Amino acid sequence: LASEEFKNFLKSNGVQQILVPTYSPNTNGLAERAVQTFKKAVEKGLRKENDMELIVARWLLHYRNTPSGGGESPAVKMFGRPTRTLLSLLDPLAVDQKIKVQPEVEREFSSGKE
Repeated sequence: LASEEFKNFLKSNGVQQILVPTYSPNTNGLAERAVQTFKKAVEKGLRKENDMELIVARWLLHYRNTPSGGGESPAVKMFGRPTRTLLSLLDPLAVDQKIKVQPEVEREFSSGKE
């Protein structure tokens, strides 16, 4: 029943399901490679520090900012612009393209007692 419901859901949304054998490196090599790369990065990070959350956050930042096969990074593909990193802040061209801060406006507030 659940599989029929899922098939109907896919069909109604125009999704074509492609079945591949699980844990087969031949059919899902890119996923296997991504897992292997992530595991190596975590092992390397754990040698330096014990904060797993920080290790994963750093890995994701680098992964999302690294150009892939299409020449653009996942961050550029998703947001239409590169995300800022410490390295990008060292780039002289990036300094010219800084977001301009709006000038501060003098505000008046009342104390509520009038």
